[in-house]
Amino acid sequence: MDVKKVALQDSVARGNQPDDLKRVAGDIFNGLRGIRSLPPNLNLGSNLETFMRFKLAPLIAPGMPTYEAMKSAIIDKIP
Repeated sequence: MDVKKVALQDSVARGNQPDDLKRVAGDIFNGLRGIRSLPPNLNLGSNLETFMRFKLAPLIAPGMPTYEAMKSAIIDKIP
């Protein structure tokens, strides 16, 4: 099952934009938690914010497109 695709389809059906990942982030997180084939010792955290802060953020490193996009959108705009 493609959790992201299903979450986006459901969101569009509710009238949201097809690229609005912010609206579906919680649905994607909950969908991933429900996948039985993930390793049992994989602790995703208790909610989306915990997952993003302690599991996802440490994987984003300088030089990665995501890092550079976030840096230009946030850090580079600080005067």
